[in-house]
Amino acid sequence: MSNPDLHSDTYTVAGAFRTMCRWNAGSELIIDGELRYTGARLAYEAACVAESLQRAGIMTGDRVAFLGANSARYFAAFFGAHLAGATTCNIHPRETPAFLGLTLRRLNARAIVCDADQLEKISAVRHALPDGLFVLSLGDATPALADLTFDDALQNGSGRIEDIAAVISPDDLAVVILSSGSTGTPKGILHSQSNFVRWMRATPALFGHVERGTRFLV
Repeated sequence: MSNPDLHSDTYTVAGAFRTMCRWNAGSELIIDGELRYTGARLAYEAACVAESLQRAGIMTGDRVAFLGANSARYFAAFFGAHLAGATTCNIHPRETPAFLGLTLRRLNARAIVCDADQLEKISAVRHALPDGLFVLSLGDATPALADLTFDDALQNGSGRIEDIAAVISPDDLAVVILSSGSTGTPKGILHSQSNFVRWMRATPALFGHVERGTRFLV
């Protein structure tokens, strides 16, 4: 049953992301080496990724897995998946090919976004992965093991994506977070759109005094 207090699309990951980027269009949100991502740039690149995922057949509610290290492109792609209406699941890049294959099958993943150096791991288990798995590499050059690269997404994208707020509810599934697995096989912990947004909003309180311009090492 929907919560009547959560009508605003800012209680979806896509809605909260759009608002954050709009409020910080000219401000730096991510620093990645020499790269500087303002809200406007982050929103544009995320929308380009969303377009690519939709062209690949990713639909609202489909599972998109992520396998890579923290980077500006990683975050742009993560939010791009949510702009496309997908449910995301982050997999630690140090996991084994066997664990990766098992997790992707359990998720019934339709796509995986990965660092270029993770492609060999995916290739090793691709024969056992869901049919039609779409692979998007966060690298520039298009390798044979990937269907598309981040650079391709930017070149082919318009930076405009249809607002999916009308078809995404705050109660819908947003993120699957894998448990530590300390007592067995990691389990998928399900987080709704509104639950994940609440965590996003509560995070500053965990670090004490946070204001505009405060920087976090991720």
